[in-house]
Amino acid sequence: MEQKLIARDRECSMLRDCIESDRSEFVIVYGRRRVGKTFLIDQYFKMNYDFSFVGSHRSTQRVQLRNFGKAMKQYAGLKTVPKYADWFDAFDARQTSRI
Repeated sequence: MEQKLIARDRECSMLRDCIESDRSEFVIVYGRRRVGKTFLIDQYFKMNYDFSFVGSHRSTQRVQLRNFGKAMKQYAGLKTVPKYADWFDAFDARQTSRI
């Protein structure tokens, strides 16, 4: 049975604007737990994206940043896990792959 998005026109419009933009876009989706954020992204992009990270519930910022660093290590083929002081540091970081 195919699942489809219902009552997400506004969100889909915003994602479409990002896709149609003539520049790179960085999208963060946030909100309460269990409201369909991951489902929205997976369905809209049909699981066709380069990198995705889903935070964990009730984890400290330190743990979230460490998990994000591990995800970046795997995605970028880094030799070590990057360490970030805060989210600004993580999003500003220039990842260097060994590829």
